[in-house]
Amino acid sequence: MGRKLAAFVLLGLVTPVYLFYGHSNWLNVYDEGITVYGAMRVLGGELPYRDFWSVYPPGQYYLLAGLFSLFGPTLLVERTATFMASWGLVGVAYALARRLVGWGEALWTWLGMLLWVGSLRLYASPVPPALVLALCAFLLTSLFFARSRMVFLLGSGLLTGLMTLFRHDLGFFCFFAHALALAAACRLQKDALALPRFRPALAVYLAGLALVLVPAAIVLLSYVPAGEVYSQLIHFPLKVVQGYGGLPFPSLFADPLMHFQFYCPLLILTAGLGLLSSRARSGQWQDDDSTALLLVLMGWTCFRYLLSRTHATHLLPMLVPSLALLPWLIRGRSFWVAPAALALVLTAWEPLHLKAEVLRATPARAGLVPLALPRARGLFLPASQAASYEQAVRAVQACAPAGEKIFVANARHDRFMIGDIIFYFLSERDSATKYYVLAAGLANTREVQHKIISDLIRHQVRCVVLWTFDSHSREPNLSGVSSGVTDLDDFLRRYFPPAAQFGPHILLRRQGELPPLPEGT
Repeated sequence: MGRKLAAFVLLGLVTPVYLFYGHSNWLNVYDEGITVYGAMRVLGGELPYRDFWSVYPPGQYYLLAGLFSLFGPTLLVERTATFMASWGLVGVAYALARRLVGWGEALWTWLGMLLWVGSLRLYASPVPPALVLALCAFLLTSLFFARSRMVFLLGSGLLTGLMTLFRHDLGFFCFFAHALALAAACRLQKDALALPRFRPALAVYLAGLALVLVPAAIVLLSYVPAGEVYSQLIHFPLKVVQGYGGLPFPSLFADPLMHFQFYCPLLILTAGLGLLSSRARSGQWQDDDSTALLLVLMGWTCFRYLLSRTHATHLLPMLVPSLALLPWLIRGRSFWVAPAALALVLTAWEPLHLKAEVLRATPARAGLVPLALPRARGLFLPASQAASYEQAVRAVQACAPAGEKIFVANARHDRFMIGDIIFYFLSERDSATKYYVLAAGLANTREVQHKIISDLIRHQVRCVVLWTFDSHSREPNLSGVSSGVTDLDDFLRRYFPPAAQFGPHILLRRQGELPPLPEGT
C-alpha cells in the first residue's frame, strides 16, 4: 500500500504540477505556429501536402483539428494537449522501467524524465505523442518477451503504425529497433520462456504495422499526388534539412556542464550494449535483457535524429530510452554502474538550468501580462511584447477583413532561419500561399519564390506583415548563407510599401494594382 501511495503521489501529483508550472509564459512563433495553423487549415477542409506544404505526417494536424473542433481553436487547448502528452510520456517511461527493475529503482527513470520533459518547451510538437506510442509499443513487446504471446506483437505493430502517423522518421527507427531486437531475442532467449521463430514473430509485428499504415497511405494517395508526398515527407527531410538546419556536434571541452547532455545518452547506451554483450556471451540472457536490447537499439537509431539538428529538443527521442534503461543498468552491478550514475548526475544540470529560466519568467516574477487575443487564451508575455503583438494583429485585421488572405513575410528571403507562422493563427487570417512555412532551403529558392508571388497575385493580397526579428540571426549552416535569390523581396518592395511598425512586425499595404499572373500559372 505504501508503494502504491508513493507512486500515486509522484506520478499523479508531483509530475503534473512540475510539468504545468510555467508552461504558458512563452510563444513559439515557428514550430508551434506550424502545427496549430496547419490544424486550422485541416479544420477548414484542406489537406496537407496538397493544399499546404509540410514535412510532418498528418497525425498531429488531425489530432489538434479534432480538439479545436470540440473545445475551440486556442493555444490553451493545444498546450493542454501537449501537457497531457508530456505527462503520459513520463508515466509510460516509468512503467517501462518497472518492467526491468523494482518500483524504487524505476524512480531514477521517473526523476530523469520529469526533469527533462518539464524543461523542454515542446508546444504542439508531434514528438511527445509519438514517443508515448513508441513506449507503449515497447511495453507490449516486453510482454511478448516475457509471455511469448503473439497478440502483444500485433498490438506493438499497431502502436508503431500510429506513432508513424505523428513522426515517420521516429516510426522507422522504432520498426528498425524492433526487427533487430526480435531477431536477437528469438535466438538468445533460450533458458527463459522460449520464443517463436524470428520470421513468424516479425510477420505478426508487420501485420499490425500494416493495419494502420496501408489504409492511411491509400486514403492519402487518393487525394494527394504521390510526388508531393515524396517531395515533402522524404526528399526534403533527407536531402535539405541537414544542410539548412543542422548544427555541429558540441565539444565536451568547450562547456562540459552544458554540453554533457549530448554525451550522456551515448554513455548510457554504450554501457547497456556492453552489459548485454557480456550476458549474451555467458548464456545468461533473460526476457528483461531482450527489452533492454530494444531500448538500446531505439536509442542508437535515434542518434541519427539528433545529428539532424544537435539541439536539446532533438535529444529527447534518444534520451527517453536511455533513461528507461538506466535503472536496469545500475541494477546490473557491473563495471558500467559508475559511468551510468555519473551520466545521470551530470546530465541533470541542463534541464534544471532550463526549468529555472522558466520559473523565473512566471507572470508574478517577470511582470508578464495576458496576450489579449481570442486564440491566445492562457498565454502570458512580457508587457511590451504583448502590446506590440496585439497592435500588429489588430492592424492586420483592420487592413484585411475576415475571409481575406494575408502573407507573413520575413525581412529577407535569400537568407533566413525561421518565420512567425503563429501570426496566421492568432490573427485569424489565412495565408495566401501554400508555402507559408517559409522553410530555409525552400523559400529561398527561385522556384518557390515565384510560386509565392503568383499566389499573392492570384488572391489579390492587400496586406503583408514583415517579421524582422529573424533578420540578424545566424547559425553555422546554410541558413546563414544567402541564396542570391531576391525575387520575392524585390516584389514586396515594389508593390507593398511600409505603413506602420509594431515591435518586430512591419505592416505593408499594397499600393496600386498587382501585375497580371505570369503565363502558365
